[in-house]
Amino acid sequence: MGNSTKFLDSDENEKNLEQFKERLFNEILSIYTRDSNEKMPDEFYFLDFPYPIKKMVYVLHTSFTLSKKLVKDDFQWYVNALEKSGEPISDIETHQIRMGAEFATWIVLLRQKVKEYYYPKLKNIINLWKELFIEKKSSPETGMFFLIELENLTNNLIMPLIKNWFNQIKFKPITKPFSILCALSMNTKIRLGDQIIEGAVRTIKKRAMDLEFEESIEDNPILMQAENYRTKLIEWSTDFLEQFQKIVDHDFEKPFYATILLVILIERFLLGDRKEKSRDKTEIVNNFIDTVITNEEVDEQTMISEFEKALLAFNTSDPIEFIEAIIFNISKDNNDVDTLERLIVGSIENETQKLIEKGEENKEIAKILAVQSNLKWALDQLNLYLKKEKVKADFIQSEKSQELIDNFMDGINRIKRIRKKEEKEMLIRKKVESLVNTAITKGFDPKGIIKEIAKNFGENDLRIEEINEKVEDILFNIIMESQFEESNENR
Repeated sequence: MGNSTKFLDSDENEKNLEQFKERLFNEILSIYTRDSNEKMPDEFYFLDFPYPIKKMVYVLHTSFTLSKKLVKDDFQWYVNALEKSGEPISDIETHQIRMGAEFATWIVLLRQKVKEYYYPKLKNIINLWKELFIEKKSSPETGMFFLIELENLTNNLIMPLIKNWFNQIKFKPITKPFSILCALSMNTKIRLGDQIIEGAVRTIKKRAMDLEFEESIEDNPILMQAENYRTKLIEWSTDFLEQFQKIVDHDFEKPFYATILLVILIERFLLGDRKEKSRDKTEIVNNFIDTVITNEEVDEQTMISEFEKALLAFNTSDPIEFIEAIIFNISKDNNDVDTLERLIVGSIENETQKLIEKGEENKEIAKILAVQSNLKWALDQLNLYLKKEKVKADFIQSEKSQELIDNFMDGINRIKRIRKKEEKEMLIRKKVESLVNTAITKGFDPKGIIKEIAKNFGENDLRIEEINEKVEDILFNIIMESQFEESNENR
């Protein structure tokens, strides 16, 4: 990896940012005017804003796929901040449109376009961050380059962003403009801005302390410069954390604010990378379930071959890890993960131990052999589980099941009229017992039925936690097993 640092031009970056924002502003305004005759849904029309701001929330939600709730809260802060800063939005429609489009530009830039604009410029420091703090490949040279790059980006890339933000509107400190900027940059709720800042400062302090240079720096002026900057970061972080809640009139021109924002962006991009990898792994698991586990025509040799390919794609040499990922994927919604893991993983671990006792010295090889010999059985068990879940879902959607639910709800509605809490709870418990017993005798899944009726009542009326405990005590799998066998006979 190349560690050479290209020093950026602050003025050039300020100009580039202004040009990017101008293009974005024109795009937003073009969409706004193009859709001027389009009727907004009521959920936007009844927002408590002037019409152009309502329309701007609608444009950002529909054309830039941004959360309506987040954007609404963003504009609510903006309108309030303008009023507190002495520059409220006027009643003139053209002024409302311009002000709305200007702030919408910031929302789209920071919530959606930030990776497009900033990631290429931050790629080098992100790689250094991974090398130092994730892969733990620390060296004086890497640490030195990281600190030099951090200071370079702070002063010449992020500081122009902060200045641009504060130059557009002279927000008063009471409106917490830096906190909002950080929340937008992390693409989260604006009320979490202070927490994000505090977390970033703690991260800066910890990372700076992790980079302590052990060798002598006197003979290396560049290393000495990096060490001086590292020391400043620790001092600034310590002072900031001690005074943060007391600060009223923040001096946003200080470079440390830019460092905070820079670290927030780095963490956002790292989080995005992890989510991307997680999505990729989920797709690998889903594909294996669809093409192998639920495919009745796959033979044992193909199972093993496809399993080995999936391990490579999943980027793991541990077959148990991949099996656990499959189990979690198919059973997480039903809280059956532990049960399936005990059944399948437990069996493989027992087989592994037997192979070791027979003389296999390498535990990893014993595990692989155990998986190979048990793979078809394990995948058949997972396929059986998926079939059972489908049968349960079919039961819940049947007319008889719905009739059972309706009768129960009628009884609960009568009980709800009783004023005495103790009497009400006693009758509810009896009604639940009756429902569970009836469901069992009729061959239904009590858990599923309870889950269905629970949607219609609050916890205080239904005592959901007690119902769930009751249902958990029912060994309904015995009933479901017989129903599943009957279902297979009818196919």
